[in-house]
Amino acid sequence: MEMDFNPVKAFFKALFYAAAIGAMLFFAGTFFGIMGLLMYSAVSPIPPNYANAYMLVGLPLGCLAFLGVFVGSFLRDFRAAARES
Repeated sequence: MEMDFNPVKAFFKALFYAAAIGAMLFFAGTFFGIMGLLMYSAVSPIPPNYANAYMLVGLPLGCLAFLGVFVGSFLRDFRAAARES
């Protein structure tokens, strides 16, 4: 029996999951980065640069989540199709 693996379907499914999880973690990371900068500004006389919350916390977290979920979801579909054959 042939392996019923549709790479186009697996690609778009992985892309959808990765975009959803990546966006959620980007916004969550940005939120916690801003909260950390607010706590820092409470004890420091130097005003923080809130753009750092996006650049140093939210964006790397969102990109890593996107990449990890995309690769993991694609491989999971491939392995599931290989087991069925």
